[in-house]
Amino acid sequence: MKTTLIFLMLISVAFISCTKKQRQGWEKRAEKITGEQEKTAPVADTLNTNKFTLTDQNRRFLDLETTVVKKQPIADAIEVPAVTRPHPNHFVSIKAPIQGWIRELAVDPGSEVKENTVVAIIENPQNLGQRLQVRSPISGVVNKRPVNKNEWVENGAGLMEIIDYSALQGIMQLYPDEQSKVRIGQQVEFFRKGWSAKGRIQFISPTADPSTGSVEARADIANANRRIEANVPITARITIGEKTGLVVPNSALLHEEDHFIVFVRKGGQFEKRLVETGIRTNKMVEIVSGVTENEKVVTRGAYQLKNMAFSSAPTSEEEK
Repeated sequence: MKTTLIFLMLISVAFISCTKKQRQGWEKRAEKITGEQEKTAPVADTLNTNKFTLTDQNRRFLDLETTVVKKQPIADAIEVPAVTRPHPNHFVSIKAPIQGWIRELAVDPGSEVKENTVVAIIENPQNLGQRLQVRSPISGVVNKRPVNKNEWVENGAGLMEIIDYSALQGIMQLYPDEQSKVRIGQQVEFFRKGWSAKGRIQFISPTADPSTGSVEARADIANANRRIEANVPITARITIGEKTGLVVPNSALLHEEDHFIVFVRKGGQFEKRLVETGIRTNKMVEIVSGVTENEKVVTRGAYQLKNMAFSSAPTSEEEK
């Protein structure tokens, strides 16, 4: 910057005594240097990384969105490991009603069946030629079928298992520090990548696993579209309470070293704030300190804004 000013002063002194042609040459040279200086100007109008003002061009480029910090209820929750299991009311093990020869098997493992469909035929050895039809009591999918056609089976032997996946159970493991917080009737959200479902705690085991100290809790999972299968590991988020606090969308929160930050917008100015967080859900986060109610925080473009602010920061040589 100093070099540029000195050069322009020399131009001014020489400008008085030079010819018209020389003057035009000096003017072009001055315009070139000024243009180069403008090209290398910082993207922000100020160089303070905590508080700065963006140029109009960069505001349009970032396409920022903000939201107002408001006090509102937010659910306090804990997350515990869980697994999906067949619902006991939507699962059947079909057994042979008599001893005899299996003359027909109409389904294979993985086959879908409708309620009252004939799945097997057993020939009565006491009355050769008499055949008994075995029907499925529910609609579902054949899970296991340990027998084959023309095998002999005893009365009560297992023929197959059928699962109706339209309803499952989420089986949760509660460890000692979590058990006192969970009650029957509390809302629980089950989720894994690309899937989620809600239910309520319906059962908590009165006895603990002697090796881990954990107790089992269960909740029904509606699964009409069959987006999740049985015996799949999932996560359960159990709502254990609710409080009112300052809340912002998760998209406003940025991680920086060992703390979190947000960008607060006041008119055309932006300020980086360190914040302390509290309860966090899959969409919202409570801000315990760092912002006040009715301030505006950046929710879209915050990451790009952070990079732009740092790229505008002065170097040690510039500060000198």
